[in-house]
Formats: sequence, structure tokens, C-alpha cells
Amino acid sequence: MKNVYLILLLVACVMPMRAETAAADTVATELKEVVVKSERAWIEGEKVVFIPNKREKNLSNSPESLLKMMHLPTVRIIDGKAIGLNGQDVVYFINGVRAESTDIATFWPKQAKRVEYMENPTDPRYEGCAAVVNFVMTEYEVGGVTRINARQEIPNEGSYSAANKLVYHKMTYGVMFDGGYSRDHSSSYSGEDNYAGIYYGGNYYDNVKREYDGHSWSRNDRISAGLNARYVTDKVKITHTLGFRWNRNPGSGSFDTESWSPELFKSSSALSQSSGRSASPQLSGSYGIWINPKWHIYSQWNYGYSHKDNSSMYRNGELDPIYNASEEDVHTAGLSLQPTFQPSKKFFVQLIATSSMNWFSTRYAGSADQKVDQWRGETRTTLRFAWIPSDNFWMDLKPGVTATYWKVSDLDRYSKVEPRGQLGLFWRISRKLRFSANLFYSSDMPSASQSGDVLVRQSELMWLQGNPALVNETSWFPHIDLTWLGTDWFNAALFGSYRRENNTLVSSYAAADAEQGGVVNTYINGGSTDSCHLGGSFSVNLFSNRLNLHLQPEFHYYKTHGEYANDISRFRIRGSAGFTINDYCSVDIGYDGTEKGLDKSGMERCWYSDDWWASFTYGNGDLYLSMTINDIFNQNRKSWRELNSGIYSSIRHNLSIGRCLRINLSYTFGYGKKVEKNIDIDRPQEIESGVVGSN
Repeated sequence: MKNVYLILLLVACVMPMRAETAAADTVATELKEVVVKSERAWIEGEKVVFIPNKREKNLSNSPESLLKMMHLPTVRIIDGKAIGLNGQDVVYFINGVRAESTDIATFWPKQAKRVEYMENPTDPRYEGCAAVVNFVMTEYEVGGVTRINARQEIPNEGSYSAANKLVYHKMTYGVMFDGGYSRDHSSSYSGEDNYAGIYYGGNYYDNVKREYDGHSWSRNDRISAGLNARYVTDKVKITHTLGFRWNRNPGSGSFDTESWSPELFKSSSALSQSSGRSASPQLSGSYGIWINPKWHIYSQWNYGYSHKDNSSMYRNGELDPIYNASEEDVHTAGLSLQPTFQPSKKFFVQLIATSSMNWFSTRYAGSADQKVDQWRGETRTTLRFAWIPSDNFWMDLKPGVTATYWKVSDLDRYSKVEPRGQLGLFWRISRKLRFSANLFYSSDMPSASQSGDVLVRQSELMWLQGNPALVNETSWFPHIDLTWLGTDWFNAALFGSYRRENNTLVSSYAAADAEQGGVVNTYINGGSTDSCHLGGSFSVNLFSNRLNLHLQPEFHYYKTHGEYANDISRFRIRGSAGFTINDYCSVDIGYDGTEKGLDKSGMERCWYSDDWWASFTYGNGDLYLSMTINDIFNQNRKSWRELNSGIYSSIRHNLSIGRCLRINLSYTFGYGKKVEKNIDIDRPQEIESGVVGSN
């Protein structure tokens, strides 16, 4: 009997705590529905809705850290990047306005009210993106937000930024500055290269073997800045952005001790050095117009310019050094138009037309004395049909074509029109259970650096050459996923996909002629590749959500066809356990399993070691501090690559920086009168290079 009274007393003590928590988590939906109590996740039409609590908002300072802290089953954070459940890159929106992940310099989790995940959303505001996370946030009518952030990785990397946004009624202005550096003087490697049937110095060799040990160093500095102005009403959205990006490699390189069989070279050492810099101003604009409830038009344009200078030197003992230098000017421009007609809530038609043009002018000096001009363009046209018979089922069809065209110097112009498309089916089985299926077909053209018509000498036995005769890669990608929000303490997601790639771009090695000697590495369209990916995401919350257990098992199978037919399978697991001490402090420990893969149409195998990590986080909504130790048990991160092309084969073992301490400190404060309003600060993007070997 005493035990019964004890249990009743315990329940009586716990119930007020549960009631208090439920009241704190009470959420009023934006659709004028009845207030939903004690519910933090549900499926609302095409949206999977999550409500962040106070602890999750305090203990995060970016979109990625907030999503990771919430342990959403629909979004995976891999290497700091958000991936949707359908395997597509997540595009961030704030209050229905697009904001690139690197552009949210003033993102303040404290203002987040709800997080919405969508796949192929039917709302025209989301621009037909395949995977979307929309943050519903409170912002300012008159006032602003200022954020200062510092991230330091000990021993070799740092990033520092400051950003401010100022809101005055319908206008919002944003400015940001970001700078960073990286230094790596601790990487080492060993391996061997084998050359079969090559010429050198006018002599023919059946086999040449090189064994080596070495270390490398790399340095990089960067600065970026952005200025943003936005005008928003119920009917119009206008945004203009000016950005600048600067990068510098003040000096990187490697030093090898080596031996040759037969002894082609007397020296036992080789030195490689490189340096370079680039500067890129960019300008863009976007416009959204709601003509009436049935018609909406979105358009966007961008222009960027980049000037790049690079140089390198390779020296093997007393042999003449090999110099290479390039100077490049790149112009890039893009335009998109998306008119939408929605005659009813159950159906709409959308035209998605995008076009991009790029001009590359590259001057080579050193081992190659040549000027290469490239003109490249791509136009994609998609006609989207969406049928929404109910809140529980909808279908999305996107037939379209892709036209690609490029011309390298005086060579023949390449142009091709290929189909593209997507089919999506979505079924909301219940408020807690959702199923989706997607089929993607796409065509992607090679990069400018791969198609450039130039031959560059990299070492005494290796040449690199672009290939203007490349054609587009094509791929089929069916995907299914299931999301179950189960209970307050458990949720899960399962997914499966298959990908078929044709005309896969792959490096090809061939013996150079007797005068050149060595091996020429170029690019070709190889065979086809099949891959299968199965995985899941499981989260368990215990002890009033203070203890969180998160598990992400994945299975991959790759099979390549053609000259380098091969196959590989792997099972990888990621997991973490986090304990929230109070509303302001948490500790986490996690594990990322070993990784292995099959690249270059089966020619190359790779492997990367596992990683145990631990972190401590403090945050009060304004001040944020995170300290993370990576590779707890490994002073060096291990990896290896093995390549076998017949005429050239190699194996290389790498030891890069392993155990390190990452510290992230930020402070955010706001001022003014709050309302629902948005700004994102656009940070300039890196512009593609056409220099051969730059990828």
C-alpha cells in the first residue's frame, strides 16, 4: 500500500511538470485552426512541420545547427550540408522567401517559430525546388539584427564574420563581411605508381615503378562581402544583391623522397609548389509579382566576373623544372522565368525556364603556350503540372528539355537537346505518417576545365589534357521514402533509391608518343554505373527530451560497366547521443563510420577512416559557444586510394589532420519592433574555372 501512495505522489509531482512543458510547446498554426497542444511534429498537407523548443533554439546559431539539434528525420546534415530525405540538396527559405545557406549571415534561431520541410512544394513561392526547408520566423518592422561570429579550428583554420540587417517597413538592407584562412602543414602520404608500356628519353620501357614518401602543405586566404536591398509587399518582392569574393593561395606544395625501378632519374627527391589568386565581383536581382490569385510570376538574373592567376613549379632533382602558369577571365550570366497559373486549389501549371551563359578566356604559359577561349551555355525548359485532389494526396509532373551548347576555340561547336523530367507522388496517410515517391531524369554537361583543348605537363611522366569531344552525362534516379512521426519520444524515416548513370565522365590514361614520353591523362565518357542506396533515420527522446539518441544506418551498392567493370558494397552507420543539462548547456558524443567508394567508372577505389567526436555547447539565445573535438582516438585521419587503368596504376595512403578542436563563438542581438518579415544577405559564390586540372 505504501508503494501505491508513493507512485501516486510521484505522478502528482510529474503532472505539473508535464503540463508546464505542454504549455510551453503549445503552438497555434498559421491556418486559423484550433490550437494544437503537446504536439511538436505533424504532417500538414505537403508540409512536415516541426516546432523547435527553447533548448534547441538556445543551443544553435545557424540553420544547420538548428536542424541538427532538432534531429529531424527528414533532413540529414552531412559535412555541414543539409540533404533532404529524397536525396536532393535542401534549399532554405525564410518566411517563404528564398535564402541560400551561405547567405543567412544574420540567421537567429531565437526567432524561429516552426520549421517546415517540403518536397516539390506546390506553392509557387518555393520556385519548384525539389527539397525545401522553410523557417517561419519573427522579424522586425522597424529595427534590425546584428551578428558577430568567430570559428577557430585548432591548429589550422579560422573563419570570422560580421553581419547586420536593417528593416524599415517594406525595405530591408543587409550588409556582411566574412574572412577566413586555412593552413595545413601536417599531411603526409606514401605510395607507388606503375607505368606500363611507355616512352621516356626516346627509350621504350615495359614497366616503370615509382615508390615514394612525402608530405604536403597548403595555405588559403579568403574574403567575401555582400550588400543586399529588398522591397517586399503582399504583391511584390524585389531583391538586388552586390557581392565580392577574393581568394588567395600564398603558397602550397609537396616534397617527396622517391625511388625508381629502373633508375630513370638519379635524384631521390621531388618538389612541387603552387600559388594563385582570384577576385570576383557579382550582381544579381530577383522579382516576384502576384498579379492576382491565379497568376504569379517569378524571375531572376545574375552576372559575375572573375579574374584568376595561377602558377606552379615541379622539380625532380637536377632535371629542368616544369613551370606552368595560367591567367583567366571568366564572365557568367544567367536568367530565369517562372510564370504560374493556378485556376483552382486542386491544379496549377508552371513554366520553369532557365538559361546560363559562360565565357572563358584562358592564357597558358610554361609547358603549354596556348590561349583557349570557351563559350558555354545551357537552357532548361520545364512545364510543371501539379494535381492536388485533397490534402492527403497530390501528384507532380515535370516534363522538360535541356539544351546544352559549347565551343572551344576554333573547334566545331557542340550542341544537343535532351529530355529531362520528374514525377512525384505524395500520400499523407495520416497526420503522423507520409509516403512519397519520385523519379528524376537529368542531363549534365562536363565542366569547362574538362573540355578545354590544351595539353599541360604536370611531371616528368604525366601530362594532363582536356577533351572538347565530351558529351553530357545522363542519369535515372527513382526514390521512395516514408516518414513516421510516431510519438513525442520517437520518430523515424526510411528511404531507398536507385541511380543509373550513362556516359559517365572518367579519366583515361594513354601512352604519350616517343617525343613527349610518359602518360597522357584526359577525360572520356566511359560506361554506365548502377548504384543502390538504402537508409534510415531514427530518433529517440528520453527523460523529458533531455537525452536524445540518433541513428542513421545506410547501405550502398555500386556496380560499374564497361572497360573498368567493378562493384563494391558498404554499410555505414552514423550515430550520436546528446544530453541537455539544462536550457543552456548540452554535451554530445557521436560516431561516423568508415567510408569506402568506387569512382571513375570502377577505375578507382577509396577508403576513409571512422571518426569519434564529442562536443559541448552553451547558448542563451544571444550568446552561443560550441567546442568540438574531432577524431578523438586518431591523431591523423587515414585514407587511401587505389587506381588501376592498365597503362597507369597507383596506390596512395594519406595521413591528414585528425584530432582537432573546433571552437565556434557568436553573439546576436536585435533592436526595434517585431513583425513577420525577412531578409537574407547574399554572399557571392565561387565562379567556375576553365583551367585544365583546376577541378
